[in-house]
Amino acid sequence: MSLDKVNLPDKFSNDVIENNFIIYNHFKGKSDYFFDYNKMKVPTSKFMAFDKLDDVEIVEKNDTSTVVYAENFIERLNPDLIDSKKFWKKAVEYFPLYSMSDSNVDISYMEDLKNVSNTSAKIFGILAEIDELFTKNNDAAVLEIGAGYGNVASYINENFNDENYYAIDVGYYFWHDRLFGCDGKSIPSDVPKGLDMVVASNVFQYLGTEQRKSYYSEIYKWLKPGGSFIFNMYLVSNSNKDKNCWQNIDKKGNFYCKFFNQLIKCDTTEELVKENSIKFNIDIINLLQMNIATIKFTKK
Repeated sequence: MSLDKVNLPDKFSNDVIENNFIIYNHFKGKSDYFFDYNKMKVPTSKFMAFDKLDDVEIVEKNDTSTVVYAENFIERLNPDLIDSKKFWKKAVEYFPLYSMSDSNVDISYMEDLKNVSNTSAKIFGILAEIDELFTKNNDAAVLEIGAGYGNVASYINENFNDENYYAIDVGYYFWHDRLFGCDGKSIPSDVPKGLDMVVASNVFQYLGTEQRKSYYSEIYKWLKPGGSFIFNMYLVSNSNKDKNCWQNIDKKGNFYCKFFNQLIKCDTTEELVKENSIKFNIDIINLLQMNIATIKFTKK
């Protein structure tokens, strides 16, 4: 792997979030999912733009390349330090389809996005947990965090009684009379307490460490005893920490996942359990693609 100093656009803002998407939009082709860069088709998920090459270094080891980032580069778009509502507003404005499904699948239509998103939720085991809940209790009260374009909402509506379904997000990307705006770290009072389940599909890997901790505390307050929180995110475990699936690190050896030029620190299994085992029973349902886990918290 090599690093190239890209030809950045002339127009810039004084705002770091706006600049991030001006840069990405500059290289965007016909698709949200790929760039045409130096006569190559580069996936959006793999592309990063550096204005100074000393922000990063490449470490080659055993035929794999790891990108080591300087702390100041990571902090510029740290979800805990920036305005999350503004970041996602820009993400949806510039990349409406990719922002809701950052895969390498080239999605062109909203229906395709719905299918890909629900297939992902099925693979991760999230839909199976929803199925099991409503089979036992057709009047179950469910909150979805980060509802996006409403894919899980549609699934519940099409298959079960959704009269007690609630959703929150930092933006309003689909219509639902029980969808409420939030600040990206807490549950608004519009959502009633005593929930049977809280669900978050492909959301928590985009949250900063402090945002995740805040939600864990909030979710505990909103769930009824025995209620569950089902979510997926990148997770560093003893079985995968030495695998090639981790290609973004800092100089201290912490692992990161990326979304545009935003780098989000990944929790270890030990950190996750230490922070939450007093309030929840914790099950790691699966570890897919070596580094993505589906996790189930059950309120004690």
